[in-house]
Amino acid sequence: MKLNKFNESIEENTLDTDGLLVNRQFASFDDAQITKGSTVRIKRKESYWFKEEGTVVAVDTNETVRYPIVVRFTKVNYNGVNTNNFARHELVLAK
Repeated sequence: MKLNKFNESIEENTLDTDGLLVNRQFASFDDAQITKGSTVRIKRKESYWFKEEGTVVAVDTNETVRYPIVVRFTKVNYNGVNTNNFARHELVLAK
């Protein structure tokens, strides 16, 4: 069993949100491409904005932050909020 930097157990091979098998040990997320102003699509299934597009407002470079990327959306959720923090692996650059 492997542990991530938050001491949570992870599996080497897992399914991503699209049902594709991903080897998490060798997955690359193109961190350099996700910058302030980028348009991204959300992959977190439990998010209100799942499969929606938003604009990156801020990117924290500190490695200890669990959700370092702040994304703003045009649509508000049921609480009237239009921003949320996401991890790098929960985002895909929109084309």
